[in-house]
Amino acid sequence: MKVETPQILWNSEGDKGRNAPLYSIDMQSNAPLYSIDMLESGISSDSSDVYTHVLVTAGNTNVINMWKVCFPPDHDAGSSSSSDVTTTIFQKQHKSLNNQIDYITSLTRHELSVNAVAFSPDGLHLATAGEAGNIVIWSVPIGKRGNGNGRHYWSTIGQESDLLVRIVSTHAEGVYDISWSADSKRFMVGTIDSLV
Repeated sequence: MKVETPQILWNSEGDKGRNAPLYSIDMQSNAPLYSIDMLESGISSDSSDVYTHVLVTAGNTNVINMWKVCFPPDHDAGSSSSSDVTTTIFQKQHKSLNNQIDYITSLTRHELSVNAVAFSPDGLHLATAGEAGNIVIWSVPIGKRGNGNGRHYWSTIGQESDLLVRIVSTHAEGVYDISWSADSKRFMVGTIDSLV
């Protein structure tokens, strides 16, 4: 495993990203980036050529930012034993890992600061919540979920209206944590007024 610290210098428009705290982040894991054209040309969905993850950040505003994070293939992974990987995780890397982070879009349905973001385990939903107590569920449209493309869809959206949106009102103040069930059918939130 290789470790690299990404630096995202943009979180809120007010301060141009300088000193803007991040309250919550989540990354959708292992979303292979491939298109129908690539599949038709013989590249399989388990190809390890390019992997794209979607990173979601929330901070001191009502804006949630989405980022595409691309990791290049690790051609040396097969030659290392697991003990080699363990001993080198915290050693200084002498070459750049060439990871790439690109802005995708912003989601703006919240009225106040967003404190928590969490992708569902199946990758089809994103739950976000904050100071107002409301929970916003962003979902991959039903027509885009076929053939395992739900996870892939997040990295291709261009604007907020590309997602299905449901707002769940609570009688709580300030939601600070979200946790999904393993089957992605339920979630729980923790609030500042000690409610779950």
